[in-house]
Amino acid sequence: MQRSTLTKIVSKYQVTVPKDIRDAFGLQEGDLLEWSLEGQEENRTIGIVPKRAQLITARTEALIESVKKKRQHAPEEKTRTATLARARGTS
Repeated sequence: MQRSTLTKIVSKYQVTVPKDIRDAFGLQEGDLLEWSLEGQEENRTIGIVPKRAQLITARTEALIESVKKKRQHAPEEKTRTATLARARGTS
């Protein structure tokens, strides 16, 4: 039996996963959805496959946090490098 549910894309392109879909797949907050385009130009469809958020291991989570911290400190590092270059007269 095929069912369809209508949802709306809101600001920042967010969508709500309908309750019947959440229940059918056992989706929970924090779970991931893998999106894919299927088909050709005139017959395109969107595929959505639920992925458990638990697939992100502790090691992967640590790596993500490490990258986030580096990105946060990147502007400070650029400013420090530019200041040193100006002080040395090499800018």
